Amino acid sequence: MAASTDFLTGIYNRRQFSELAETEIDRSTRYGTPLTLLIFDLDLFKEINDKYGHAAGDEVLKEFVERIKTCLRPYDVFARIGGEEFALLLPNTDATNAKGVANRCLKVINGQVLSCNGHNINLTTSIGVSKTIHETSTLDSLLVSADQNLYKAKKWAEIK
Repeated sequence: MAASTDFLTGIYNRRQFSELAETEIDRSTRYGTPLTLLIFDLDLFKEINDKYGHAAGDEVLKEFVERIKTCLRPYDVFARIGGEEFALLLPNTDATNAKGVANRCLKVINGQVLSCNGHNINLTTSIGVSKTIHETSTLDSLLVSADQNLYKAKKWAEIK
């Protein structure tokens, strides 16, 4: 079990996510069902670590995961794929429904205050989205597309 989960958050790690995602992409292609990928990045996470310390940063990551989990179905695939980067694979979910999931996730994160070690930390996240195109979808292509859209979301957030 430990080899498939992230030690800090208890959700899937990148390796397990990749394995499960490949299976879901194959299933989506075989049956022609929609599949959407969301990539989350915690905004200004380095500043949280620098200002409050790494223990607080760890608590922020754990709280982020717990909040996002409230928005998920049992068969969604949620993983920590990097330091403060997370992936969410939504089987049988088209772009319209994925937007609803993304909005619910933003609602439980953005603008919410996290109390940690006597500090109130404002937590925000940006999300990039990509969807399968059955003939050409690979995990790499979904990740690249979602990452590009994440970059656009972060740029948009900076303008606001």
